[in-house]
Amino acid sequence: MSSHRLTREQKGKGAVSSRDSAENPDSIHHGAMMDTENMDLAQRLLVSEAREQFRGDDDGQEAVDASIVPISYYPGNIFAEESPLEVWRIRPSVVDGQDWSNVERTKSTVESVEAILRDLNAHGVSFIIPKRDQRPWSPPKGYQCIYESYFRNDTKLWFPIPRIVTTYAFRRGVALSQLMNGSLRLMVVLSVIAAEAGTSMSVRSFEELTSVSISDDGLVSTRMRPNYNVVTGYPTKTSDWQRSYFYVKSNRSAFEEPPKSGYRVLWNAEMDTAHCLS
Repeated sequence: MSSHRLTREQKGKGAVSSRDSAENPDSIHHGAMMDTENMDLAQRLLVSEAREQFRGDDDGQEAVDASIVPISYYPGNIFAEESPLEVWRIRPSVVDGQDWSNVERTKSTVESVEAILRDLNAHGVSFIIPKRDQRPWSPPKGYQCIYESYFRNDTKLWFPIPRIVTTYAFRRGVALSQLMNGSLRLMVVLSVIAAEAGTSMSVRSFEELTSVSISDDGLVSTRMRPNYNVVTGYPTKTSDWQRSYFYVKSNRSAFEEPPKSGYRVLWNAEMDTAHCLS
């Protein structure tokens, strides 16, 4: 099935009839109620967003950055451009202590991320492609940075991203984007093994089974402890795994447990490596 992408211009055209009736709110309301019964999903989205645009179209509207436009994936294989991001959400791309010179600009594209969301049926997930000067540690507020390689064959993560991933990063005091593929791969494999045994993989159990270290370039590596190595035959390295990254909105479509404001996005070179959980 081919995908259908709704741009802001298309949304504007879909809202014309409502704008023409702005002086008569009753006619807008009753007309929309009658028309939406025979509309397909794409048309209903246009009408819904037109209504929201009306509600926020006043002198007190938030300032936005027109160059940063999230894209969301909806059922029916529809990708829609959302409203430009509010200026207050934008983080500076240059931050003291985040001078990781080996991290290059992303190679992700709208098309490459859309392909991942389509393959995973990740409905409701909203994403942003970082600009030239943005890096993994500078996602907008309310967003997290993740890598395309997390969802490829070497790792096979899914949406919504399971709770163990966000909880592990939070308890270790690191950003999600510091986790190497091997760390995510073990979480996926051990979570699947636990599910097949009729239980779930907790962070405490995961840390009992693994050891962790942080490299000079700020990346977190997790390995099975020798005495508990029940996972074999998996790749030991994924080439260029961190070259393609994007920002994803921290909502329940993207995360089983959405990261809160206290979760890190800046990289941490002094991760808590102590094997201790309260």
